[in-house]
Amino acid sequence: MEKTKQLLAVVSALALGFGLSSEALTAGASAPVRINPERVLALDIGKHGETVFAVGERGLVWSAESGKDWSAQRTSTSRTLTAIAFGDGASGVAVGHAASLFRTEDGGKNWVPVKVDAGPSDALLGVTCLGGERFVAYGTFGLYLESTDGGKTWSRESIKIQESAGASSPADGEGEFDRHIMKIVRLDKKLLLIGESGTLAESADEGKSWRRLAVPYEGSFFGAVVSQRGAVVLHGMRGNVFRSTDGGASWTRIPLNTVSAVNGGTVLADGRIVLVGNNGLVAVSADDGASFKTGATRGGGDISQAVEAKAGSLLVAGASGIRQFDLDSLKN
Repeated sequence: MEKTKQLLAVVSALALGFGLSSEALTAGASAPVRINPERVLALDIGKHGETVFAVGERGLVWSAESGKDWSAQRTSTSRTLTAIAFGDGASGVAVGHAASLFRTEDGGKNWVPVKVDAGPSDALLGVTCLGGERFVAYGTFGLYLESTDGGKTWSRESIKIQESAGASSPADGEGEFDRHIMKIVRLDKKLLLIGESGTLAESADEGKSWRRLAVPYEGSFFGAVVSQRGAVVLHGMRGNVFRSTDGGASWTRIPLNTVSAVNGGTVLADGRIVLVGNNGLVAVSADDGASFKTGATRGGGDISQAVEAKAGSLLVAGASGIRQFDLDSLKN
């Protein structure tokens, strides 16, 4: 199995530093704190309506209307939070190291801890809303949790991936999948599971069973973006990007002018695809992911995720905190 340091470097460093000891969770509302969002480690960022939310170190959840005037809330953990997602209504979930999981039912004003079937050495690396009140949270060594009530209760599910003819990744046989799950995305009526060691699997029954898809790459994937026209763009280590226009049946390598890790991505309102990564990497596609123009943010720094602030403007989260910049200002 590949070492976790091949994942986003800052995530792994914090996992070693903070993720191995337990911490009691106390119920109650999260507390507001004063902190500069450009001086923190932020690992995920996304929108709920017109409000932008970000999570990262010290169990903090940041929020801002339209990406301006950030405020932070301290949750009942000091562990690093790695991901955040909202449902169709006011429910949302944030996850992180030491199996930390928080939910909100008031659109992010308050965050309450939820106990789950996972131990203090487990790390949740991502969370996805699959529609309505259904969420899945996932992470290290095959950890996979599911909620159908907006995050109030969670069941731990085992992942068994059926091998497919021509699959290039190492076989797991009929045993339980025990590698890191980095992302779950919805593609039409099926789910895609993206993970380390070239893992890509699909489920046609909402996650009850999984079938491995063949991908011509054995390194770790960190995520995937589904375009407005249904193309899937996988991204991972050393600038590796692959694209499929047939639901994952076949893949084409998309060259990037970089060997930096590609950590996250988003789709802009005008249909352009933006990928972000280490060393300030920002890659933009205007042709549904068939090609990308690469650049870098001024000041560099590893970027974990991005979201559109306004037309032509991005908010990014990463090792240099939460920053906003115009795509036209990228360095080529």
